[in-house]
Amino acid sequence: MNSKAEILKEILEKKDVLFGAFSDRLTKEMKNKEWMNIHLKAQSLGIVPLNKDMSYTRYTFWQNIRKNTMVSVKY
Repeated sequence: MNSKAEILKEILEKKDVLFGAFSDRLTKEMKNKEWMNIHLKAQSLGIVPLNKDMSYTRYTFWQNIRKNTMVSVKY
């Protein structure tokens, strides 16, 4: 399995926390903790630069993969 696939699998496994609606059982801190875990794993696999922070993984890396996948599926 390649590195991006590993990260995507991790995101899929944690999707309820990462993308779920805030509630008394799902807080911002919980979401941030899971995104940080994914960020650290992506950095350890060398697919996110070490000089980038968690927001890069969440708002740039993830969104780029998502957009590219949606384009691929559409055509």
